[in-house]
Amino acid sequence: MRIQEYHKVYDNIKSQILGGYYAAGQKLAPERQLCGHYRISRVTARHALRLLEEDGLIERFQGKGTFIKSIKPTKLPITELGFAKSVKQYAPRLYRNLQKHKTIYPSADISNLLGLHQESCLLVIRTDVLNEEILGFDRAYIRLEYTESITDELLRRVDFFEKWTENENLKITFYHESIEATEANNEIASILKIKKSQAVLKSTEVYYNFKNIPVAVFESYYRGDKIKLTSTANFKGKVNVKVTL
Repeated sequence: MRIQEYHKVYDNIKSQILGGYYAAGQKLAPERQLCGHYRISRVTARHALRLLEEDGLIERFQGKGTFIKSIKPTKLPITELGFAKSVKQYAPRLYRNLQKHKTIYPSADISNLLGLHQESCLLVIRTDVLNEEILGFDRAYIRLEYTESITDELLRRVDFFEKWTENENLKITFYHESIEATEANNEIASILKIKKSQAVLKSTEVYYNFKNIPVAVFESYYRGDKIKLTSTANFKGKVNVKVTL
């Protein structure tokens, strides 16, 4: 069984389900018909169906067959566990695409946040993709002295921040985050594949090491129709923020 065989079947049926070709509750063709249609073995067909079942797109009942599940809009909770752990728990198939990374001289605003004085930094742009849909993207600005361990493979990881700070032996003592609603400009609209001026949520996070020196700035943009922010504060002044997509 070759990997591309079951992935071809999986991707094709998944695209049909998400595209509305099948109605909720509709019975999918039996395995033997799938085998004939795609010219694959029974083992390959079962593997593709198992992936679809894990995605929550189909239900399989012994003696009855395979049926299309009702697809309702779901929200991905990004909780106080952090982005990487939340994605691992609620959306393990979310992945990151690396769009760009290069050394630049940042704008005055970013230079001020990073405490740079006519110095360059690393710029990274990545998109977060789930079910072939871009949910958001980020721009990371990182001081060059903390980029020795950074590779393309590392930048694509959902748990980049955790692995990066571990590799660089960085001790982050605190961070500052601001969240605001804004309108998509041409660049943001192009990346997120939305209309210009559509509402997006922008999160800016500045991370500081144990010497209170800023080491990185992350600007994240999320589609306004895909994200919900909630926060809970206790009486000790601590705030837990939850982000749901």
